Amino acid sequence: MARTIYDKPTRALLKDMLNDMGLKPGQVFTTSQTIEWFKQHYPKLQPNSIRAHLVQASTNDRSRLHHPSTNASDDLLFKVDSGQFRLYEPGKDPAPIHWA
Repeated sequence: MARTIYDKPTRALLKDMLNDMGLKPGQVFTTSQTIEWFKQHYPKLQPNSIRAHLVQASTNDRSRLHHPSTNASDDLLFKVDSGQFRLYEPGKDPAPIHWA
């Protein structure tokens, strides 16, 4: 199991952030906004770790395959552009990239 700094793993904290931000379908947010949120709420987490979790949660980012622990519970985001994300919309967006 991965080492955690806080009472929840970072992938769970990312879900908390998405909930806290109150994102609506189609609403875009940035890596910078994410890092700022974590800086305010969980300052011990490093920006590179947060970026890695954004990749892992992005259903259309091929780099998520570098995270072998990725599973369907990580299918949270759709990468719109470099550093820009929105909530993943099943049925509207392409199927998530997973290990075969």
